[in-house]
Amino acid sequence: MESIKMLSKDAFTYLNKIPTDRWSRHAFSTKSKSAMILNNCCESFNNVIREARSQPILSMMEWVRRYVMKRACIKREGMENYVGKVMPAAMKLLHLSKEGAKNYFETKSTPQLFEVNHGENQYVVNLQARTCGCYRWDLTCIPCCHDFRCIMRNRADPEDYVHKAYTKESFLLAYAPVFYPMPGMKQWEKTKSPHPLPPPFRKMAGRPSKRKRIRAEGEDDEHVNALVVKRRKPTRCGNCGDFGHNKKTCKNDAAPPPPPKKMGRPKKQGPFTNPTRTSKKNLTDSGASASATKRKSKAAPAKGKSKAAPAKGRTRDAQGTQEPASQVDD
Repeated sequence: MESIKMLSKDAFTYLNKIPTDRWSRHAFSTKSKSAMILNNCCESFNNVIREARSQPILSMMEWVRRYVMKRACIKREGMENYVGKVMPAAMKLLHLSKEGAKNYFETKSTPQLFEVNHGENQYVVNLQARTCGCYRWDLTCIPCCHDFRCIMRNRADPEDYVHKAYTKESFLLAYAPVFYPMPGMKQWEKTKSPHPLPPPFRKMAGRPSKRKRIRAEGEDDEHVNALVVKRRKPTRCGNCGDFGHNKKTCKNDAAPPPPPKKMGRPKKQGPFTNPTRTSKKNLTDSGASASATKRKSKAAPAKGKSKAAPAKGRTRDAQGTQEPASQVDD
């Protein structure tokens, strides 16, 4: 309780108001042969009859009778081919105890008394009284890992130390009562008594509830707190830009229009962006400008050079006659 008080004072106060034998295993009675804290039997039953709950009382009882009759028959037929002394649920717990017993060390005092050690923890096991210091064997009547270690030391059968409530014989006794089938209403024996009338039908307002069961006091609050509630955005006015009202009920002056937004897709600037990489369009433009510059440099003469002078000596005119170089120059 001190640890619970350090974690939450509200939980400590809440648990203090409830008797300890209702929520803590160390105070449970050993008559129930179970270590369950929550009683899920009622939850399972409510889930099964969910289909019949909306029917009238007689129709609902008929549905429950057929379901119980069918279930008992299925359980009896299922045990016909089962081979074993202990039921599968208890065998599963025995296998878990077997795996956990590998980490324990026992010290034998008498054939029925043992001391089991595991690190700093130490337990006393009494095979004759079928008790263990961890209180698990006392509560469930199925050997825990400490008891399993001692049973294997005596080379005994662990199934012999399981309570008879978990055996196949007890299971068959539980489902032994037979639910006999019933004839229809038309085949019932007629009597002189007046026929029962159905209760007056009254249509209630609103949609009928489909909840599995009626929740306890304060359980609805816990259910609501566990849900994820979507937060609603505050209302913003489209005229003045303030919060708390809309454009139809606005009494303020209109706000100035916002500056125009830049069109186009923004440039990516992130840790994975390569600043030296250019787009396809930039590469095309740069290539076109480079080729134009190359063509221009070929067409234009080089700076500091004049046109080539005609060769000295005799030249030929259009008729093919040779003339002296001096005449050509003139």
